[in-house]
Amino acid sequence: MNIPGIALLLLLAQNSVPQQPAAPAAPASLEGVVAKAVTGESLSKVTVTLTEVRSTTASAVDLSFPIASLNPRNTGPPQVVTTTSDGRFLFENLKPGTYSLKAMLGGYSPTEYGQRGPNGRGMNITLKPGQKLQGVSLTMTPGGTITGRAADTNGEPLSRALIQAQKLVYQERGRSLVTVQAVYTDDRGDYRLFWLPAGQYFISATPSDDRMRTMTAMLPSVNGSTTTAPLTSNMVLSAVRDLGTGPIYGIPTGLKVNGQNLANGDVIEEAAVQVFYPAATDQSTATPVEVRPGVIISGIDITTKPARVYRIRGRIISVTGRPVSAVEIVLVPRISQVDAQSARAPQAPSSSGFEIAGVLPGSYYLLATGTEGPGMTVVGLSPIDVQAANLDNVTITASPPFTIRGHISTAGTISNTATAPPSYAVRLDPRLPGLPNVLTLGSNVTVRQNDFVIPIAVSADYRVTIGTPPNTYVQSIRFGGQDVLRDGLHIDSFTSETVEIVVSPNSGRLEGNVSLDRQKFANATVALVPSSSLRQQTNLFKNTQTNAEGHFIFESIPPGSYKLFAWEDVEPLAWFDEEFIRNFENRGTEILIRESAKESVEITLIPR
Repeated sequence: MNIPGIALLLLLAQNSVPQQPAAPAAPASLEGVVAKAVTGESLSKVTVTLTEVRSTTASAVDLSFPIASLNPRNTGPPQVVTTTSDGRFLFENLKPGTYSLKAMLGGYSPTEYGQRGPNGRGMNITLKPGQKLQGVSLTMTPGGTITGRAADTNGEPLSRALIQAQKLVYQERGRSLVTVQAVYTDDRGDYRLFWLPAGQYFISATPSDDRMRTMTAMLPSVNGSTTTAPLTSNMVLSAVRDLGTGPIYGIPTGLKVNGQNLANGDVIEEAAVQVFYPAATDQSTATPVEVRPGVIISGIDITTKPARVYRIRGRIISVTGRPVSAVEIVLVPRISQVDAQSARAPQAPSSSGFEIAGVLPGSYYLLATGTEGPGMTVVGLSPIDVQAANLDNVTITASPPFTIRGHISTAGTISNTATAPPSYAVRLDPRLPGLPNVLTLGSNVTVRQNDFVIPIAVSADYRVTIGTPPNTYVQSIRFGGQDVLRDGLHIDSFTSETVEIVVSPNSGRLEGNVSLDRQKFANATVALVPSSSLRQQTNLFKNTQTNAEGHFIFESIPPGSYKLFAWEDVEPLAWFDEEFIRNFENRGTEILIRESAKESVEITLIPR
């Protein structure tokens, strides 16, 4: 046999040998202790949860949202242990990977590994094969307590009144009240709010309506995660139903409306509305209560008083003139007023009219949904202003949902290692700040080709969000003559106009380190804020956390001028607020992002 033949036989023999499976990675372990803040006292019976993070879209470096908000499909099953009498815990036989670590104990605010202050986020922990990580420390802060009494103007106690501990939080546009905890008063009007995280709260009381079966509030658990997003205070709570006479159309949940006959024969209506401590009907004039760790604050007594309320009467019609049935009407604040109310009411079954009672003065939307013919949903949105009088003859014109067309083009070639073409996620959300969380009018579509069609539920102003491939950015969005990135998307009705989206591959990249006293600072909050003339474009803001080495990375940055800030402890989204950022303007680092450029920077931490 010749030499090439022998070589071929040897090669075939090698290929015929079965491949041995790779040896499994050596298991890791994690050991640590849970202690009480300030005193350092070890805490026993603490529930410690370790959860594997499998997200492919975020890492310990560029994670820009809380770990608890990751899609469950991207996390492994949690492993739970309880600390021993000396506060220690141990996880063994762990698969190498990235994990989040959380501790919970009654009477204390939940905490995550690496969390800095009550507003902080946790850090991920990465375990290597065979690693035995020791000395992990979790610090827990005792919650505070507020006690008090709710009474009417005559000093009579209010039983079953809804007491809420609310705090102002930052949003992309403005601030809004959110409910952290809610309880009911007992038969003596007394209440107790407990295990509250340290911070400033507005305490309010809303008298109950004796005609109501229930008065439920959808709120986060007291023992819930520190990253759980609380629900807005002006959300729809529940429908109101009279025990004896059927539906009471449109009385906002929690209000008891009383009529009063005047000497001239007129009838005025009053309702015992939500009142903030000590006796303010407007949050802006209320007195906040500062809660400190482990401290009981007593004597936070609230005196409620009636307020003049009014009625809205009208009808709903279809844009085609056909009758509309099975109607539901929701009263939604036009702006995110902290003292605004929402009401949900069915349309009277015997007529095409509706009536909503117990409405405070203010600016609202009336959002109506119903059916026109078999299976045809119609939606109508009408702005109204309630002043010092009843509002009659309101007409809501409803129309079927429609679609608008869109087109995505690229300003250059987008690098793509996958076999399939790049995909985009297009989402439209109506800009209705007071819209309750339980109502969703947004729509989204995944675009794998250049053209798409997206449904529109109701004519309104919309915010457009585009998810693009890595290392790209949205260069422009235009709709007719509208600059959508600057002004938002305004849709009046069905149109033949096309949403034109241009995506550029020439995004910038920024990485750097955060330090304090020449020491790298882990888990700092880093925010990239556009120049002052562009801050109405919320899509230009970016934020992330530094990793264990104080390093951070921003990618897919639109070219332009920015300022970079790094805080030890900051409320989420505070950098969107003009007044807040103005106080730190001179402590930001100016950054110029050029097309396709990679920039690096060293910045100093802003301590708490």
